[in-house]
Amino acid sequence: MKSIQFSRTLGALALGAALLTAAMPALSQPGPEGAMPHRAFSEADRAAFAQKRLDHMAARLEIKASQQAAWKAYSQVVLDQSKRMGPPLADMKGDAATVLRARAERMNQHAKNLNQLADATARLSAALTPEQRQVLDQTAREHGRFRHHGGKHGEGQQAPKP
Repeated sequence: MKSIQFSRTLGALALGAALLTAAMPALSQPGPEGAMPHRAFSEADRAAFAQKRLDHMAARLEIKASQQAAWKAYSQVVLDQSKRMGPPLADMKGDAATVLRARAERMNQHAKNLNQLADATARLSAALTPEQRQVLDQTAREHGRFRHHGGKHGEGQQAPKP
């Protein structure tokens, strides 16, 4: 009985080793040309994503001709900020204090950007109807939530634990 179980285990290990050996050449190949590490998006990618989000938002808000000036000003702030967002910080060299100061500077820049966006949002909100403001408020609350898993979580549901 033990020899049969041992034979099966040994056979499974041999099969696994053979499959892994066969797959190694494919796994060692470089990625497709132009492939970037996770989260590294080009300026054009970030601008396209921002424009897609703005288009979706404009459709939800049903922007009227009389509101176009406020909408264009808001859109310009969003697009300008998408261009200024740099790639993730590279591996930092230096002592702990230097690394933390660099992170703090980046966070300060993010805070300035959020304040500019808040000001632009307030100006847009002033040009909207009460119904449109409700949509804008909901959009602001939803932005950034559920980014992982394609945003497929319903209201009040938690993302699965990793």
